[in-house]
Amino acid sequence: MVLSDIKKNLGELVLYSDKNVKNAQYRLTACVLRKNKKNDFVYSVELQDIQNNNSILICDLSRIKAGDENQ
Repeated sequence: MVLSDIKKNLGELVLYSDKNVKNAQYRLTACVLRKNKKNDFVYSVELQDIQNNNSILICDLSRIKAGDENQ
């Protein structure tokens, strides 16, 4: 997902993927601008688990895509 898609997908279901998980559904709850160890600005997103509302996942923008996209 690109930064321009965050605003329209905030509060919506998105699909998260990494090397162990493929297309798991989460709710997009926040986008945070941070500085990394190299002092560069990077964006991270906060995802809420839809089965357990008390659980969140912080990841890079590149790991998510809009929930209505083809799997």
